[in-house]
Amino acid sequence: MNNIFVAHTPYHLILDSGIADAEYKEDNNYLIVFKDFEVNEIAWHSLRKCFNKVLLVESRYKEDKPGSIGKYFNNIIRDFKMIGEVKKIIGGCKVDNLFIHNDYHIVDKKIMQIANSKRNCNLIYIEDGSAAYNSGILARRKQLYTAKWKIKKALYSLGDYGYSVETMGSNSIFKECRVVFPEYARKELKEKNIKEISKEEIERGISIVYQASYNNDCINNAVVIFLDLFSFIEPKKKQYIYIIEEIFDMCKRLGLKIYIKYHPREKNRYLEFLKSKFNNIYEIKQGRPIETIYSNFGKKSIALSSVSTGLITLEKISKETKKISIKNMLDMEDEHISDIFSKINVLVPNTINELALILEESLNEG
Repeated sequence: MNNIFVAHTPYHLILDSGIADAEYKEDNNYLIVFKDFEVNEIAWHSLRKCFNKVLLVESRYKEDKPGSIGKYFNNIIRDFKMIGEVKKIIGGCKVDNLFIHNDYHIVDKKIMQIANSKRNCNLIYIEDGSAAYNSGILARRKQLYTAKWKIKKALYSLGDYGYSVETMGSNSIFKECRVVFPEYARKELKEKNIKEISKEEIERGISIVYQASYNNDCINNAVVIFLDLFSFIEPKKKQYIYIIEEIFDMCKRLGLKIYIKYHPREKNRYLEFLKSKFNNIYEIKQGRPIETIYSNFGKKSIALSSVSTGLITLEKISKETKKISIKNMLDMEDEHISDIFSKINVLVPNTINELALILEESLNEG
């Protein structure tokens, strides 16, 4: 069989590689990687043993003036260049399975259309991260009804693939989906043939993609903070930065080290101004996937974020590590994700004082 995997993030790459090597090892596997993140850390020699061909295509997250006409047309030119490259890798061959993480992006929609041109390709959705579990919908969905979207839909000749996306992977075009925790997935995904991504597949993916790229220095007596993408927290940036600074201060007082990791696509290093104020802050390489950090967690180490995918996958890989979400402190209301966090032992304090108590209790354990 011929299988194509499309990745936009380190997490996608890990899942794609683990699934391809475990379940489709004897098939012809092709990988399309968008350079939306730091790709220099990848063990390409290992990856190319797992896939018959790997195609690197440019990112759409380029430095153009926001909202400019130039950006709009540059994106279109870039998209058509990517589409041309994708056609080369598919090359008219019959595609049996296409694995997609994000059917919101227009180029991904085009890839789906090209692969399934004869309507005999099995389109499979693989979780993008926490979006498979939370109850939110894509805020930009209204764009799909604007005149601009109608023009783009016609320009790209999307046809049936120009459908509206409120929940990634929910369209009836996908008959199958893969998630880390099927029991906690959104109801729209549960309506499909849903399959579990195993711990072994995740670990295999990490081994293939990153091998020994990172040292094994143990992270002890520390809080590891998976920072949110600035564009995600921008409406609450004052509140978010205030909470993070309070956490820094708390850790300093308790003698805990702080490790911070920016999102792979982050352009705004919005916490740099705090580094001069605290001498216990260590930065994890931005290009390093969260999933590769877990093996470094030692005694009294805590993972902290708002609704990061890392808090969910950590439960799969390292159940014993303490996990904290500050989503309630940020007034992020999501009953579904709250329910999941309660089931996978993610602690969710409501106030700074509650968080301080959790950290103090952690220091006194064992």
